[in-house]
Amino acid sequence: ELARVYGYDNIPARLPRGLAELAPEPASAEAERRARQALSGMGLSEVVNYSFVAPRALEVLGGGDKPVVLLNPLSVEQSAMRTSLLPGLLENLSRSVRHQVDSVSVYEMGRAYLRDEAGGQGQHPATREVHRVAGLVWGLRGGGRTWTQKESRLDFYDAKGAVEALLHALHVDGVRFIAAEAPAYHPRACARVELADGTLLGHVGELHPRVTKALELPRDAFVFELDTAPLYAAARLVPSWGGLPRFPAVLRDLAVVVPLELPNDEVRRVILEVGGPLVEDALVFDVYTGKPIPEGRKNLAYAIRYRSPERTLTDAEVGTAHQRIISEVNQRLGGALRT
Repeated sequence: ELARVYGYDNIPARLPRGLAELAPEPASAEAERRARQALSGMGLSEVVNYSFVAPRALEVLGGGDKPVVLLNPLSVEQSAMRTSLLPGLLENLSRSVRHQVDSVSVYEMGRAYLRDEAGGQGQHPATREVHRVAGLVWGLRGGGRTWTQKESRLDFYDAKGAVEALLHALHVDGVRFIAAEAPAYHPRACARVELADGTLLGHVGELHPRVTKALELPRDAFVFELDTAPLYAAARLVPSWGGLPRFPAVLRDLAVVVPLELPNDEVRRVILEVGGPLVEDALVFDVYTGKPIPEGRKNLAYAIRYRSPERTLTDAEVGTAHQRIISEVNQRLGGALRT
């Protein structure tokens, strides 16, 4: 009406002006994209399961988180909001086995729903949503029987390798795998996944026999589940490079006999700490048990790379640092130099 009174001819003809810039994509979206690519590259297929599961499946897994139960569910099998992504993956395994599938390698990204003490009061939502990534591997390696290779089964290191591929894609360094116990995992093959600062990401390991028996699942199923919030926060999505080394490295091997239960990470941490600025890296390349190693102990062999950014190291400098490492490993960790 205003335009009609003022006169349409009096209004100049101009193209509308608008913003030509798109809103920046959140870093978590790029991190999630890379995580999907890493897990798919390891041979895992993505699945999307319902957020509602059977309460019994959550009880079998344990964990102590009481789920939120729906007032009017579609069925008993979908009457509780999941507190873990594992029930859906276990159902995928169960269906696959019933259809005589030889191998299952799947992962899922989604939300778990945990009870909130203030849930539903005021502005608080009914649950606390936690975004997670979980995976499951079971069966024959390579997807089934082939005539070109011997039959072998997926194991703990396949699940751990998927987690490591995920961490590598996000450039998250310093992550530790520490032997632990968790309700849903077998005590013989379970590890806590922690960031360098001690933040817990989740667990990886073999399903507990109690779980497989209660849900009528095959044994030797390996799973992992990680919280993505701390994982994405620690990710380095923009690559960075340092200058090429100007001086040559000096390589030395170290073989130490340590207690059988001592993890490699502990020995490697001492080597890097004691070696100070001269030790560039320490890589374990051999683990041996048996004669002549005493019972209850194992031999760990490391390739240690020494380098200085300022000068070429002398044999005396490397020898002093190497001897200091041997002494500290022996004193702190109860090790002994293998002769």
